[in-house]
Amino acid sequence: MNHPSTDPLIDLSDRHGDYTQEEHEYAQGKAERLCHFFRRTQSMHVTLWKEHDDEIAKIVAHTPERGVLVAEASSPSIRASVDQVYERMERELTRTKERFEKRGRASA
Repeated sequence: MNHPSTDPLIDLSDRHGDYTQEEHEYAQGKAERLCHFFRRTQSMHVTLWKEHDDEIAKIVAHTPERGVLVAEASSPSIRASVDQVYERMERELTRTKERFEKRGRASA
């Protein structure tokens, strides 16, 4: 019996096709961890690209509480950029989660 997935949609794009499958999987894994951290995330889009000497990673997350959350990071390495943007989005989702939980306790 097939059950529909309740996991949020995670979309990954590479603007110029410059990254390897391994780098895509690394970014995808980080996005999946964020979705498991804050389960109310509806969807997440990860974009990777190069600009001059920088490798840039951007995450756009959709949540019911705060709408759209955006984090972006750049560094000379795509893995470092993915790590930095992951940490930034984790902070945003933590704040969202705390506000949601605080609001839930206040109305109870």
